[in-house]
Amino acid sequence: MLAYVLSTREDKAFLELKALLQPFGIQHFYTDGWRTYERHIDEEQHTVGKRYTQLIERKHLTSSHSY
Repeated sequence: MLAYVLSTREDKAFLELKALLQPFGIQHFYTDGWRTYERHIDEEQHTVGKRYTQLIERKHLTSSHSY
């Protein structure tokens, strides 16, 4: 996990997260259809959908249960 923001689902929270991710050089975002993403991510850097998230979610689940 590179960064996280614990907050309600608002534009401000996403902008905080985006700022935390900036040093990592993230070039593309894969998200759900939350309109905040459309407002703050350029269309060519944004993919909406679950196609690429299954492996990421599986990895997070495995790491959260590894003690």
